[in-house]
Amino acid sequence: MSDFPLDEELKNYIDIAKRGLHSIDSILAKLSSAANLEQALTNDELESLDLNYFLSLYCQHQHQLAGHHLAINYVGIKKAAVAQAVDYRLEQALDKLLDNAKDFQRKNTPIIVRLRADKFDWIIEVENQGEQINVERADQLFQSMVTSRTQASAGGTGHFGLGLFVVQTIAQFHKGTAFVSNLADGSGVCFSIRIPSKF
Repeated sequence: MSDFPLDEELKNYIDIAKRGLHSIDSILAKLSSAANLEQALTNDELESLDLNYFLSLYCQHQHQLAGHHLAINYVGIKKAAVAQAVDYRLEQALDKLLDNAKDFQRKNTPIIVRLRADKFDWIIEVENQGEQINVERADQLFQSMVTSRTQASAGGTGHFGLGLFVVQTIAQFHKGTAFVSNLADGSGVCFSIRIPSKF
């Protein structure tokens, strides 16, 4: 229809329809990516990975990409933190958590990525200052198609509650889990991935 001469009102309707189709394409692409993740993970092999070294390099790279507008600080430990992992899958999960932290962070506050030990596990934390979560809904956030956002992001791409589902799926592949909590001082939120350590 857009190849023919149209009045302004019809052009507006066509533009609306085009934007709707673009949104549908985006939703389908994200759903397909999430649906295929579990199958793709069956082809991945866990290998020994020093999480401390990996996270240090990852955060340096992310800090450089963010530029001067955003600080991404890494708080590591003073020794190797070895786990059975797939580095690019952890990077995929961390990308989702960083995107989430950027969306909800209070302006001019840093995002902190932290590694700590907890008995027989390593815990990777991504912390941001900002609005706290509803703890009663915390577990639901990692389910597919669940989101705490009240509106679509700029540009009309929207969020479909798949990012944290991907994080949980990748954590479970590593024999671990993902969880979220409010910061003890009430200043923000911390998303965490727990992975068994390798001795």
